[in-house]
Amino acid sequence: QVERVTRVANSLKCFTNLLKVDQFALLKENADLLVNLRGAILFDKKKKGEDQVMSSMGRDDMEKFRTIFQPMIQNYSMNQMEYNIFNSIQDPANKKAEEQYSFLQRKVADAIPDNMTSILMTYIILFSSDFCSLEDRKMVERTQHHYLRL
Repeated sequence: QVERVTRVANSLKCFTNLLKVDQFALLKENADLLVNLRGAILFDKKKKGEDQVMSSMGRDDMEKFRTIFQPMIQNYSMNQMEYNIFNSIQDPANKKAEEQYSFLQRKVADAIPDNMTSILMTYIILFSSDFCSLEDRKMVERTQHHYLRL
């Protein structure tokens, strides 16, 4: 997921126009938040399995989807993927922490009503300078404010 976040960031002209040191600082600080956001969107309880697969794919993956998954979806019903079944890095010994994480994922998913909002949230978090040491903080903040105003 961090690799995908990096690819998305590097595909944005407004990101690549930033100083390299600032690009690195933003990715280092915000990639984990973005992965968690994307996880909350992916494991949204309101989504069907095929919608989850579609939301996790990038533009370049669509042809793969058509050739690999589409026949399966046409012939079988795809159940909703649950975080606690799908994710292998959880801590089953710490049930309370996992329940809290699932609760927070649901809250985030509930706050994002559509795909456009999820894209805007991704950009807003990517350009968050709150916890970063940046060379050109003003440029990063201007970029984030651009997405906040949309």
